[in-house]
Amino acid sequence: MSLRPSSGTVFRRTVDTARLQGRSRMGGVGVHVRAALLLVAVAMGVKVLQVHAGEEGSFCGSGPSPLCCTGKQDNCSVPITEDDFCFCDSYCQDNLDCCPDYDQVCLGESELRIEEVRGASLQLPKCDVCTHSSSGLVCAENHCMNDLALIDELRRRKNQLGWTASFYDKYKAVDVDEGLRQLTGTMGPTRMVLKRHEVKAPSSSIYIPAEYDFRKRFKERLVSVKDQGWCGASWVFSTLSVAQDRLAMASDGLYRVSFSAQDLLSCGKMGPNGCLGGHLDRAWNYLRMVGALPEVCYPYDSGFTGKLPRCSKRTGTGCQSPYKSGPAYRVPSKEQDIQREIIANGPVQAVMTVHPDFFLYKTGVYSYSELGSPHSAAHSVKLLGWGEELVNGKMVKYWLAENSWGKDWGEGGFFRILRGEAECGIESHIFAAKPECELLSHGLKVVCN
Repeated sequence: MSLRPSSGTVFRRTVDTARLQGRSRMGGVGVHVRAALLLVAVAMGVKVLQVHAGEEGSFCGSGPSPLCCTGKQDNCSVPITEDDFCFCDSYCQDNLDCCPDYDQVCLGESELRIEEVRGASLQLPKCDVCTHSSSGLVCAENHCMNDLALIDELRRRKNQLGWTASFYDKYKAVDVDEGLRQLTGTMGPTRMVLKRHEVKAPSSSIYIPAEYDFRKRFKERLVSVKDQGWCGASWVFSTLSVAQDRLAMASDGLYRVSFSAQDLLSCGKMGPNGCLGGHLDRAWNYLRMVGALPEVCYPYDSGFTGKLPRCSKRTGTGCQSPYKSGPAYRVPSKEQDIQREIIANGPVQAVMTVHPDFFLYKTGVYSYSELGSPHSAAHSVKLLGWGEELVNGKMVKYWLAENSWGKDWGEGGFFRILRGEAECGIESHIFAAKPECELLSHGLKVVCN
């Protein structure tokens, strides 16, 4: 149970006695569980609320487990201190009205989720965590990725901002600076890359529709969103994601392959710091000189461990013929040039600045709120379309982008970001490369369109 003094930033709510009085029922099992929780708090030296027999009904309602209610029922609660309660119900996961140990205490879940396994194995720095010492309760004061005050303020301003924030259970109690290190990972373009001339934009005769979504071209035939986990490897994931889609497009859907990020990280000889970031040009050079292998030849592991295992790719069927790309090139930063490039050749890679509020994005057209921690990091994503949306009576243009934080983040792993105004630098550095389909083997030779 996570405990904090009354003045601390919290994953709990101060008790409202009027709201709690006479609103619930509790079975005998719930009494024993709640009593056990109170004993733990007492053992830690925390002064807890004394509950009399006549007050038992004020703390827990009936539900699928002794300490959990169904839906929005704040009467299911656990007393922590004289002033503080944790309200434990399924509604709280999205509305922040619960304890940080909600799953285990309130739902009685015994198995750890994969994000918690990652956090445990990686020993990620924690925030809002308290420990009991001889001098009293000592609590970490570093910023959390799930900054509750920030989430509340973002939600209050959602109409003004045009996007909605959410609490993400997988970021629970993780320090925001560690999130910036582990969930991004793109280093600034090298001097050589910056000196490159931008390629000539595709023909100006290409019609640019008001809305475009590359996914609709192949519907369900594209590779699904991936999760880089706790490894700063967006420089790898965004490169491979763009290369996958362009291969599918150039081969008319014949080659729809999920490329191995672990192969590039472990076998690319990029140095031991692959999970601490890398350069996009080096990832593209690997695809040009060596080529990408299918995911099945070397499944991804670094996002769970934070480490780079030794190069140990499989040698079975399909693992002997890597998929190569031509030399990477820069796309002009003008909005219409980027759109024509996507229509003509497929999705592109974009570098953006990630601010802590971006971790909390759930839906809408993102733009930096200028709230929260001032820290930031460079990140790379895939642009695959665009559109317009009415926000506060005004049509707002956006890019459609794919992130590498899993399907449970944002809009199914995708997000929309303000278009045409270089929001977070999203249009400043655009990269891509054309696949070399004619070099593929497997008994076939496919000429790129």
